[in-house]
Amino acid sequence: EAIQAKIVDGSGKAVNNLGIAYQIHGQNYGWSQVWKTDGGISGTTGQSLRAEALRMTLTGSQAANYKLSYKVHVQNLGWTDLVSDG
Repeated sequence: EAIQAKIVDGSGKAVNNLGIAYQIHGQNYGWSQVWKTDGGISGTTGQSLRAEALRMTLTGSQAANYKLSYKVHVQNLGWTDLVSDG
């Protein structure tokens, strides 16, 4: 129903000049109006509305030096293929 994300190193500390922005497409309301960043909540909580799609991208001056890859689990379908950078 929602996502919260941030970039941290192996010890859980923030990485200098590198962040993440993300947006949820939710059941009955579509894409979130605002891209959330670095720990903000995108989507809804306590409303039982499905998160139907997700977009994520790296931010900050170091973003060009990294690749963001992710996959999601879809109801009745299972895990999606790995996608990268948006």
